[in-house]
Amino acid sequence: LPRKSYLIRPAVANVDVLLLCFAVKDPEPDLKLLDKMLIICAIINVKPLIVFTKCDLDMDAAVKLKNIYEGAGFDCLLSSKDNPVSPGRVFEISSKTLCYGFAGPSGVGKSTMVKLLLGVNTPTSGEILVGGKKIRSLKDSHIGYLPQNGGSRAAAFPATCEEIVLSSLYREIGFGRLPGKKHKAIALEALKTVGMEDKRKALIGELSGGQQQRVM
Repeated sequence: LPRKSYLIRPAVANVDVLLLCFAVKDPEPDLKLLDKMLIICAIINVKPLIVFTKCDLDMDAAVKLKNIYEGAGFDCLLSSKDNPVSPGRVFEISSKTLCYGFAGPSGVGKSTMVKLLLGVNTPTSGEILVGGKKIRSLKDSHIGYLPQNGGSRAAAFPATCEEIVLSSLYREIGFGRLPGKKHKAIALEALKTVGMEDKRKALIGELSGGQQQRVM
């Protein structure tokens, strides 16, 4: 097939619509990154659709962001725990385009959304529908998934983000000794560098693939 559009990272062609997913909070939205992605979409002729997630954490901020980007001429959707984005609304905006892609920083819900569509994860509320049918009732949803961490075993590893970073200070801490305040301060500073200080006590397996890469 002829290539209508082409992304370099990841290497994928003929994406018609790119859903740019950004959380309103946790993590804080990186609007410079969002603006950069919008410019890239314009250059490669891909329609951007901005989806602000976790809006229930700060609805006022979500509405403000939506008004700013809609005022600039971009389509925006708000997604929250109680009011998720419906496929019908996406199709309505994008004219039932065939090929979609997800993009955005780690921790905004991209992997979670795909895993829910696959039936790998079970939703805590509501239902996942594929072609109008409940995902749990389908033997084959015809949806494929290639995990970004290559099937990492991190999900089963019982260590916090802080402990993972502290492991790199093994020689300084010493065999059989517990890390001191100085070592924990170094680990916290390292986590701050990659924007993961708020996940210091979270288990590595609780993080998204992108967040795991930042901690590692």
